[in-house]
Amino acid sequence: MKGLSLAVCLIIVVLGFFAFMLRNNPDRKHIQDALGVLREPLTGVPGESDSIGFIKVNESQLNQRFSIDAGLSALEHSDLQTVKGTLIYQQYLRAQLEYKLAELKEIGGDITSKELLERRSNYVDATSKLQAYIDSQLKWK
Repeated sequence: MKGLSLAVCLIIVVLGFFAFMLRNNPDRKHIQDALGVLREPLTGVPGESDSIGFIKVNESQLNQRFSIDAGLSALEHSDLQTVKGTLIYQQYLRAQLEYKLAELKEIGGDITSKELLERRSNYVDATSKLQAYIDSQLKWK
């Protein structure tokens, strides 16, 4: 019985020690920031209208109209609007991925805040171009 009590006490002490170390870890904020970024969807149109990258159109419509397959099919049929839209949408997705990767790299100290702002600016520009194309060229229902 003494052996079991001693084992339980040892487990409690070890767990307490690890909890103390995690709580006082100087990198805790960086870890929490990284986990926050990783919880977000990697690609796709953000759901909140005030988010960077928000597009005023249903994401499934974007994916259906401007997927790689739709773009290739449009090339075969000389549908230049769809080809152009596909290229603009793919640029948007690339800029989105580059920005999310830059967020993680900045948390880890691999890039500067200036580089993160450049990626953010590229993402905002790609979002504006896609939204402008949708607004001016296509009739979404």
